[in-house]
Amino acid sequence: MKTETLTLQENKTDLFANTSAIIVAGGSSSRMGGQNKLLLEILGVPVIARALLAYEGCASVGEIVIAARQCDIADFEKICEKYSITKLSAIVEGGVTRSQSVRNAVAAADKKYSYLAIADAARPLTTPEVIDRVLEQAMRHRAALCAVPVVDTVKVVNSDGFISATPDRSTLYAAQTPQIFEAELYKDALSKAIGDFTDDCGLVESVGIKVKIAEGDPKNIKITLPCDIAIAEAILSEEKL
Repeated sequence: MKTETLTLQENKTDLFANTSAIIVAGGSSSRMGGQNKLLLEILGVPVIARALLAYEGCASVGEIVIAARQCDIADFEKICEKYSITKLSAIVEGGVTRSQSVRNAVAAADKKYSYLAIADAARPLTTPEVIDRVLEQAMRHRAALCAVPVVDTVKVVNSDGFISATPDRSTLYAAQTPQIFEAELYKDALSKAIGDFTDDCGLVESVGIKVKIAEGDPKNIKITLPCDIAIAEAILSEEKL
């Protein structure tokens, strides 16, 4: 398998770094046939390493906190060392649900950072440019996420398997990560929200906070199925042409 050389942006320890990156890496990879998708390689580089390098290379990010399964922590530590993830401040054990994992990581974040960028470790094609676009909107509106317009027609289906509605596609966006929030706003939402959420914007929305959309990237895919590895490799290979 071909291996590529990765380079980071300069000034990665910029004095104006104001964001703690919370990387959620505690999933079970149930749709990957028992393999840990974060350890699979894309052109020779593990999925989680690519995700972490985006935040390592973003001048706005001052630290990285990873939430992981206990059984994966040693592997992630080795990857962080190999790929020089110097901004890593902690790897904490995640919870049973995504919300619990995020809560554990947020508790470990340095309180000096004004913003929390919560992201999936399974998005290896995130770029520093996307992160900064979301942060810009979060600094203006307190809460923001990157998203892309939905290109397929979406159907709402009832419990009997029949279509019950066809939403206007022009109003629909596919959410991505990072999702960035004022740190105190997010912590306050955590203390008030009831139940678990698969999406951090959903958590803050549940307590009445409006979230601003920032321009995402269609290439910012989430690795979920085995075919997604091949798709990510094709994207990166095309970018080199």
